[in-house]
Amino acid sequence: MKIESPNLPCGKVTLFAAAESYPELKTELENLGAEVITVKKDMTFEMHEADHPDMHIHHLGGKEIMLYKEDEYLAKELLNKGFEHVFAHSSKQGKYPECTALNALRIGDLLLCSEKTVDRNLREYAEKNKIEIINCRQGYARCASCVVSENAVITADKSVYNALKDRVDVLLISQGFIRHGENYDGMIGGCSSMIDKNKLAFFGDVTRHPDHKLIENFLNNHSVTQVSLGSGELTDVGTFIPLETE
Repeated sequence: MKIESPNLPCGKVTLFAAAESYPELKTELENLGAEVITVKKDMTFEMHEADHPDMHIHHLGGKEIMLYKEDEYLAKELLNKGFEHVFAHSSKQGKYPECTALNALRIGDLLLCSEKTVDRNLREYAEKNKIEIINCRQGYARCASCVVSENAVITADKSVYNALKDRVDVLLISQGFIRHGENYDGMIGGCSSMIDKNKLAFFGDVTRHPDHKLIENFLNNHSVTQVSLGSGELTDVGTFIPLETE
């Protein structure tokens, strides 16, 4: 069953989109009983985000997924899985912030994005479907936001926090401590995804984060349990996008 509300599965996820650079993540997801659509590297983007799903794909809900015209292989794979692709107006751009045209956060009836760089077709889709657009200085709005529920988000980015704090419950955690290539400037949304209605998975051991107790308590308050996929450091993989449930 296609996930109607992006990022918020109503049951056990059986299909994800995930980056090709992390075969261990694919193995972990397959061990959970899920299939994986592999996002391939495109060096139009910076090296460490070249295959990050949140750079290539924006799930609109249900069968509809927005992607770039350049990603013909993704369009074909998604079509084979019963999805309908909607092409972005933008072409891929390699430099920040233009590269973030599809890296917007959808949570319920809200779309958090940088209005300066969000794709025109995505903005028009939101307006047509009465999805409220919330402006944010952070172009990587999706990557910076760990979705916990329709009413809860975790972030280390103050601009995300300030944009959402009056709309949903937001936990602001310490910046850093998430591997991104050779550095630790990765983002919490990039290393996490909901894998079931009330289960949030992190790629890496979340207990190695200095704020892991705050994270655990926040999740408990929202009746969500946490799962660590692997025992290594938390690693920004551009999230692993849930697309279908049982």
